[in-house]
Amino acid sequence: MNVRTAVAMLCGPAAIAIGVALHPAMGGQGVPAPAPAADQSWTVGADLPPGRYETTADVGGHCHWEITRTGPAGTEIIASDLIRDGRATVTLRIGDVFTAHRCGTWHHTGTTPPTP
Repeated sequence: MNVRTAVAMLCGPAAIAIGVALHPAMGGQGVPAPAPAADQSWTVGADLPPGRYETTADVGGHCHWEITRTGPAGTEIIASDLIRDGRATVTLRIGDVFTAHRCGTWHHTGTTPPTP
């Protein structure tokens, strides 16, 4: 094991705990979570803060995103879109699960939606 691996193993859990403690959705003072990157799913309030997100560049291909939420009837699609050009934008609320494919990197614009 090299030194970098050892440091990462020792400091990683503390860094995650600090990030969660400071995240506003977790009751902290508010250090923004990283914006979503490509081809992943995130739970709003746990993985990233609520608000409006926009791709950092034109998608230039077949960007697909989906917002789901689990309810009494199971997982429901709240919204989804297939974008072929331009920038994609979404508004996410706490409890939403956001999934994006081939959209590139997203950034948080800072606008927080009202609680439903």
